[in-house]
Amino acid sequence: MSQRVKVSITAVKDLEKLVEFLEKNGANIAEFFRAMNAGKPFVFHLDTSYYSQHKQELEKLCEYQEEKAEAQSSYGLTAIMLTDALIVLLISSYFVDGLELKNVLSDLFSSSALVWSLTAIAKILLSLLIYLGFFELLHTTPVGYLFGIRFWTEGNLKVLLAFMLLPIAGIILAGSPLGKPFKVFGIFLFIFFLVASLSGVLINHYRVRLEKV
Repeated sequence: MSQRVKVSITAVKDLEKLVEFLEKNGANIAEFFRAMNAGKPFVFHLDTSYYSQHKQELEKLCEYQEEKAEAQSSYGLTAIMLTDALIVLLISSYFVDGLELKNVLSDLFSSSALVWSLTAIAKILLSLLIYLGFFELLHTTPVGYLFGIRFWTEGNLKVLLAFMLLPIAGIILAGSPLGKPFKVFGIFLFIFFLVASLSGVLINHYRVRLEKV
């Protein structure tokens, strides 16, 4: 569990030094400028102890509102992402199978390995599209939307999306007809996802946060 303080910047006093402060704490600078240009508050998070030590410094750089963020659990985050992976994979597989993409590709290509590979890529791309749509419109995932949970990240969204695709790719590769190396690699991806997620990499390094809406 990780306790953080949610900081919402509403006005800037010293832009140059504020940007330096945000960069030092892993905030997304591009998102900061987008929020400021749109006249919206910019939200990021700080460790409680760090915030207490640097509160006066932050007050000189900007006007902001503070709010104690909910404690973050790597187990909760992992559970949500695993459930998301199952739902998103089922949806993408439904569309790929419903379009009979495998049969269409089989008519175009004689190689069964190529047909399987293209079908697998189509499922992964559809999964990425679903995640992107939910994040861009709702700042959450399908499961997060159902339970009223919003995802925040001060890191690179592309990294988070790639990470969320790992269990999907792992499951697809584990069912590969192309031989043991692909199956083993699929299992490795799935285990890597579990270890990295449960160890708190997303929470501590990429600053991923879950908040009840």
